[in-house]
Amino acid sequence: MKKTLVLLGLIAALLSSNMSIGGSTAKAASAPPIVLGYYTVDSGDDLNTFGSNLTHLSTDTFNTDVNGNLIGNVPADAVSYANQHGIVSYALVSNYNDATHDWDSALAHTVLTNGSARSNLINNMLKLVKDNHYKGINIDFEGMLATEGPNFTSFVHDVATLMKQNNFYTMVSVPAKTEDNPNDSWTYPFDFTALGQDADLLQIMTYDEYGVWSDSGPVSSKSFITNALDYAVQHVSRSKVLMGIPAYGNDWNLSDPTNSSNVLTYSKDIPNLMSTYRATPTRDAATGSMYFKYKTNGQNHIVWYEDPLSIALKTNYTIQYGLAGVSIYSLGEEDAAFWEAIRNGLSSGATAATVPGKIEAENYQATANTSMENTSDVGGGKNVGWNGQGGWLDYVVNVQTAGGYNVDFRVASPVTGGVFQIRDSYGTLLGSINIPKTGGYQTWKTVTTSVTLPAGLQSIRISMPKGDPNLNWLNFTKKP
Repeated sequence: MKKTLVLLGLIAALLSSNMSIGGSTAKAASAPPIVLGYYTVDSGDDLNTFGSNLTHLSTDTFNTDVNGNLIGNVPADAVSYANQHGIVSYALVSNYNDATHDWDSALAHTVLTNGSARSNLINNMLKLVKDNHYKGINIDFEGMLATEGPNFTSFVHDVATLMKQNNFYTMVSVPAKTEDNPNDSWTYPFDFTALGQDADLLQIMTYDEYGVWSDSGPVSSKSFITNALDYAVQHVSRSKVLMGIPAYGNDWNLSDPTNSSNVLTYSKDIPNLMSTYRATPTRDAATGSMYFKYKTNGQNHIVWYEDPLSIALKTNYTIQYGLAGVSIYSLGEEDAAFWEAIRNGLSSGATAATVPGKIEAENYQATANTSMENTSDVGGGKNVGWNGQGGWLDYVVNVQTAGGYNVDFRVASPVTGGVFQIRDSYGTLLGSINIPKTGGYQTWKTVTTSVTLPAGLQSIRISMPKGDPNLNWLNFTKKP
């Protein structure tokens, strides 16, 4: 788990089966996906703003010392909010060392192997959960010794057994992993099969692929996520797996020989940098992630981050893999657009349409001020109507080849004067078309305009600044 204070002089800007414990249900088979948010000391008033998006909450505010005593404070308002709003709350306990600002392998080894410290920590975890009205414990031990696996597995087993006896849940945070490699001390201690048997949820940290400790690169690329999930579902029931989505990006100073870097918040730091330096963001087709470059004080920088399109597409792996849900690290770094992307990703509409090709109007990713109805057009199905001017439809498309495209709109309107506009995800106008009078809202005609599109995954918006015509489909054909 990414802590809000990190080593290296960083600037902290920063569905299938039931899971039951003691008669309580963590996630019913018919329930929507879990949405877990991590609450930190920097989360502020975020719960009151975006808490309605959550089903689960983990408060990342506790560490252990070498004697198994807990260090930290209960964010009482956050836990109270969760309990008042039916959000399943967890107390996260880690081996993070606040003095060194890093994960402490020696600390972990002591509390996992010293009988007195181990017993003290387990009892303190139970007392923490009981006394402060949590629903469970979230174990987050990272940076352990490569040989620590059996000790950690045994520890989790004992914690989960005690929690279950007292009708509480156990969640374990684990790194993204693709193999059991004894030379990889970061992932090797985590026995997914054993942990998946004891824990009620395994929260897989499918982020921090690259970070402030490494060369520049995406926080969470497509292949990084899918490779990790491919491994996870071979060892753990899909109904216990949460995948992670970052609410942050990273900024690397490429001109600094020490490769210094900073963590950036999704909601403020990243858009502020783009605005200040008039940076042009680019989507990396291979990873699905965004990056931009800028220069300040003669220093060259590169920033990697996720945008609403990549967040939606990557969140959708939760649906494609049939997982228990998704986790967000961390609250306080996101905004309304981030949560809209999460919601879109948890719907089936987040899959991309191929261009060239036909897109049914109702297969949008997101919309505003529109409605659907049955159509009398050839082929039947649904068409989209506008509930007043200013409505829009967003579509995720995968453009096979960059270049010019003709776009056919299947429209119906009883009057002239309607206008459709096509814009990219940055709001740039790509093309527009005037809608003729067709004879009625179910009298259909095809009209055509043209646009130029780059190759790869992208989002397009169909907006309606004038009129209220109906739309049945779009068809993209490559221009000669």
